[in-house]
Amino acid sequence: MKIQYYYLIVVATTLSAFTSQGFAKCQGSQNMPSEQIFIPFEKNEKAPSPAEVRRLKDWASAMNKKYHVQQWLSIGAHAQPDEDMPDTLALSRAVSTAKLALDDGLVKAPIEIKSHVGSMGNPASYGDNGRSVTLQLNPGCPDNCCDGQ
Repeated sequence: MKIQYYYLIVVATTLSAFTSQGFAKCQGSQNMPSEQIFIPFEKNEKAPSPAEVRRLKDWASAMNKKYHVQQWLSIGAHAQPDEDMPDTLALSRAVSTAKLALDDGLVKAPIEIKSHVGSMGNPASYGDNGRSVTLQLNPGCPDNCCDGQ
């Protein structure tokens, strides 16, 4: 009977130590930092250049290999106010880039699309940011602590 109690105490102590280490290591749900890619556009163009399409494809492939769990994909498109129909153009850039991202395999997460047109003033001061799309992938964790990443 003493041997059974001894084993019970050893098992209980081991489980208690294992559980307390697990809680100390992880204090709830966490996500990995986001990854981004910036796609510049030529003035009045709705679709990225062939070189940017290849770069997006490579980035999408790398993200799918690196992150098996993906929380969401945010796509923010910009147009300058001196471009032709800037509101429509910004949205067209967002949609064309989203289609490319989906075609390239970024299909694991919901997609959020935003478009923005800079304010009137000095459009030349916007630089490349005024004619661009930024994709931001927010990866998730296979467990609550990202231990598997």
